[in-house]
Amino acid sequence: MEPAKPIILDEIGAVLIPKNNVGISLNDNYLGVHGLCHGTFSILRDSETHNVIVCSKCFKRIVIPNEVVSQVVEKETYEKLRQWCVGQILLQRQQTDHIRTMIARNTPF
Repeated sequence: MEPAKPIILDEIGAVLIPKNNVGISLNDNYLGVHGLCHGTFSILRDSETHNVIVCSKCFKRIVIPNEVVSQVVEKETYEKLRQWCVGQILLQRQQTDHIRTMIARNTPF
Protein backbone atom coordinates (compact mmCIF):
# COMPACT_ATOMS: atom_id res chain seq x y z
CA MET A 1 0.00 0.00 0.00
CA GLU A 2 1.34 3.44 -0.92
CA PRO A 3 1.76 6.07 1.81
CA ALA A 4 -1.15 8.43 2.46
CA LYS A 5 -0.91 11.88 0.90
CA PRO A 6 -0.50 14.81 3.32
CA ILE A 7 -3.56 17.03 3.87
CA ILE A 8 -3.26 20.81 4.08
CA LEU A 9 -5.67 21.69 6.89
CA ASP A 10 -5.87 25.48 6.74
CA GLU A 11 -4.90 28.64 4.88
CA ILE A 12 -1.73 28.98 6.96
CA GLY A 13 -0.49 25.64 5.67
CA ALA A 14 -0.82 23.29 8.65
CA VAL A 15 -0.22 19.78 7.32
CA LEU A 16 -1.66 16.50 8.55
CA ILE A 17 0.38 13.45 7.58
CA PRO A 18 -2.24 10.69 7.80
CA LYS A 19 -1.41 7.51 9.66
CA ASN A 20 -2.54 5.41 6.70
CA ASN A 21 -4.81 5.40 3.66
CA VAL A 22 -7.71 3.83 5.53
CA GLY A 23 -9.25 6.73 7.46
CA ILE A 24 -10.37 7.08 11.03
CA SER A 25 -12.67 5.20 13.32
CA LEU A 26 -14.62 6.57 16.26
CA ASN A 27 -12.71 4.21 18.55
CA ASP A 28 -9.32 5.46 17.35
CA ASN A 29 -9.19 9.25 17.31
CA TYR A 30 -5.52 9.39 16.21
CA LEU A 31 -5.41 10.90 12.70
CA GLY A 32 -1.72 11.27 12.01
CA VAL A 33 1.24 13.57 12.53
CA HIS A 34 1.45 17.38 12.40
CA GLY A 35 3.90 18.17 9.62
CA LEU A 36 5.43 21.16 11.46
CA CYS A 37 6.04 20.07 15.05
CA HIS A 38 5.61 16.27 14.61
CA GLY A 39 3.02 16.08 17.37
CA THR A 40 0.06 13.75 16.91
CA PHE A 41 -3.24 15.03 15.54
CA SER A 42 -6.31 13.63 17.24
CA ILE A 43 -9.97 14.33 16.68
CA LEU A 44 -12.11 15.29 19.66
CA ARG A 45 -15.76 16.20 20.13
CA ASP A 46 -16.02 19.98 20.60
CA SER A 47 -19.79 20.56 20.63
CA GLU A 48 -23.06 19.06 19.41
CA THR A 49 -22.26 20.27 15.87
CA HIS A 50 -18.47 20.30 15.62
CA ASN A 51 -15.32 18.33 16.30
CA VAL A 52 -11.80 19.66 16.61
CA ILE A 53 -8.56 18.31 15.20
CA VAL A 54 -5.89 19.13 17.80
CA CYS A 55 -2.13 18.62 17.92
CA SER A 56 -0.79 17.04 21.10
CA LYS A 57 2.45 19.00 20.96
CA CYS A 58 1.72 22.58 19.80
CA PHE A 59 -2.08 22.50 20.37
CA LYS A 60 -2.91 23.66 16.82
CA ARG A 61 -6.71 23.40 16.47
CA ILE A 62 -8.88 23.01 13.38
CA VAL A 63 -12.65 23.05 14.00
CA ILE A 64 -14.63 20.85 11.61
CA PRO A 65 -18.35 20.04 11.31
CA ASN A 66 -19.57 16.66 12.61
CA GLU A 67 -20.92 15.72 9.17
CA VAL A 68 -17.39 15.88 7.71
CA VAL A 69 -16.12 13.53 10.41
CA SER A 70 -19.09 11.20 9.84
CA GLN A 71 -18.33 11.05 6.11
CA VAL A 72 -14.65 10.35 6.78
CA VAL A 73 -15.55 7.53 9.18
CA GLU A 74 -18.30 6.03 6.95
CA LYS A 75 -16.21 6.09 3.78
CA GLU A 76 -13.04 5.11 5.64
CA THR A 77 -11.06 7.65 3.66
CA TYR A 78 -9.38 10.96 4.31
CA GLU A 79 -10.64 12.31 0.96
CA LYS A 80 -13.75 13.99 2.45
CA LEU A 81 -11.56 15.76 5.02
CA ARG A 82 -9.18 16.84 2.24
CA GLN A 83 -12.08 18.20 0.13
CA TRP A 84 -13.56 20.10 3.08
CA CYS A 85 -10.18 21.65 3.95
CA VAL A 86 -9.62 22.78 0.34
CA GLY A 87 -13.10 24.36 0.31
CA GLN A 88 -12.39 26.20 3.56
CA ILE A 89 -9.02 27.45 2.30
CA LEU A 90 -10.63 28.78 -0.89
CA LEU A 91 -13.39 30.44 1.12
CA GLN A 92 -10.85 32.09 3.42
CA ARG A 93 -8.89 33.40 0.43
CA GLN A 94 -12.06 34.88 -1.10
CA GLN A 95 -12.92 36.61 2.17
CA THR A 96 -9.38 37.95 2.50
CA ASP A 97 -9.45 39.25 -1.09
CA HIS A 98 -12.81 40.93 -0.44
CA ILE A 99 -11.48 42.65 2.69
CA ARG A 100 -8.34 43.80 0.87
CA THR A 101 -10.49 45.27 -1.92
CA MET A 102 -12.65 47.11 0.61
CA ILE A 103 -9.56 48.52 2.32
CA ALA A 104 -7.99 49.56 -1.00
CA ARG A 105 -11.20 51.38 -1.96
CA ASN A 106 -11.49 52.91 1.51
CA THR A 107 -14.95 51.33 1.84
CA PRO A 108 -16.39 51.23 5.37
CA PHE A 109 -17.03 47.76 6.78
